[in-house]
Amino acid sequence: MCIVRLLNWFPVHGTSLYNNNTLISGDNKGLAALMLEKDIGGSFVAGFSQANVGDTSPNTEGPICQDTGLPCKYEDSTCGGRTQQCIGRGPAFRISDAESCRIIGKKQYLGAKTIYHSTGKTSVVGDGGVVRSFHTFVDLSNYTFQLPNGTTKRTCKAALGFSFAAGTTDGPGAFDFTQNDPGVPGNPFWLLVRNFLRAPSKGQIECHKPKPILLDVGEMDKPYPWYIIHNFQENLLP
Repeated sequence: MCIVRLLNWFPVHGTSLYNNNTLISGDNKGLAALMLEKDIGGSFVAGFSQANVGDTSPNTEGPICQDTGLPCKYEDSTCGGRTQQCIGRGPAFRISDAESCRIIGKKQYLGAKTIYHSTGKTSVVGDGGVVRSFHTFVDLSNYTFQLPNGTTKRTCKAALGFSFAAGTTDGPGAFDFTQNDPGVPGNPFWLLVRNFLRAPSKGQIECHKPKPILLDVGEMDKPYPWYIIHNFQENLLP
């Protein structure tokens, strides 16, 4: 039996359903795949994957303070100095986040369907079709490179900053962390917690500067490595 398959990439986070959802769900990408598979029918299998990311939120109405209805502070996504009330709203937030999920999923489904039925594409069919790929792991914990101005820089071992704990407008963090906070945290308690787990080395602090380090995961190995480095290349298919 021949199974037709489609794999595509859309740069949209699967976060239409808020983090208070307690049900197992594929979110907008899973819904897009279901829509396309039902549309084409038969044994068709569709995969909707993530493309280039970086806060590509499906909550297109933007982040709003839930307590006041006003836009969040642009610089750090806060409401009254805290992140918890700053949440992004989907296109149908007045109805439900499930309806927003349907709208965003449908957009991806229709986009993939248009491409699938367009002319000029090449299909891989039968035993003669070959899919080639090259899989590479690169150690980016100590990678030296040169900037256009001639200065030499290098990457660092992994470390998570204090702003990481603030989360995003699709899922705000807890406590008093805020986004875009390049300074030393105002609450010294978090420095104590950080140093109890692992105080970052001077080299790490200098390398990640001006980002203040919360979790020095690249140098933490208790009770097991917090960050695994792969450094090899593999040609999957010749």
